[in-house]
Amino acid sequence: PYNVLQDGDNFTIEIALAGINKKDLNVERQENTLTISYESSDDVDKMERIYKGIAQRSFKRKFTLSEDIVIEGATFKDGMLNIFLKRIIPEEKKPKQIKIK
Repeated sequence: PYNVLQDGDNFTIEIALAGINKKDLNVERQENTLTISYESSDDVDKMERIYKGIAQRSFKRKFTLSEDIVIEGATFKDGMLNIFLKRIIPEEKKPKQIKIK
């Protein structure tokens, strides 16, 4: 599950990832695609698993970004991955007032 929040030209993508370690996450931007992926490993460290009720399946989620979106950073805390984005519109693409003569 994920949320996309907007505050003016700032955006945040929030993804709930309970039970996942941040070292196992991959966040990548290639051209206009942001990809978040996790590869599940069935390692059980030193304990024997009696019951598995928490799903730890691999996933890949892709978001298409416009050319004027810049990724400012990401945080992972308490099972929530937050990716911070900002829309930066170049001067030549901003609306301009036309003087009427």
